[in-house]
Amino acid sequence: MISTPMARINALVHATCFADASSSSDAALAYIKLIQHLAVFKGYKEAFSALKIAEEKFLSVSKSQILLLKLQLLHEHALHGGRLKLAQKLCDELGVLASPVTGVDME
Repeated sequence: MISTPMARINALVHATCFADASSSSDAALAYIKLIQHLAVFKGYKEAFSALKIAEEKFLSVSKSQILLLKLQLLHEHALHGGRLKLAQKLCDELGVLASPVTGVDME
């Protein structure tokens, strides 16, 4: 089992040292991990600022990874702020994104 500080260091090293050699989706994943740690240790304001930069930097990467992170951060922020209805709505949106169903059968 890897510790939280080691996971954070691993993501940071990957994002900075191997950015040129890795694929953009790998680099995006490293940034996503760092933003998650940023939310925990520096707060949501810092995490949302970093998320905005990641959205601009990784336009070509699957939007679903960035959208999942955004919904996750918004959900956690709503929970910590006591806004349970908003947290439930965001949880429902996360569930829709996680669903393997891509279409609706009208019958």
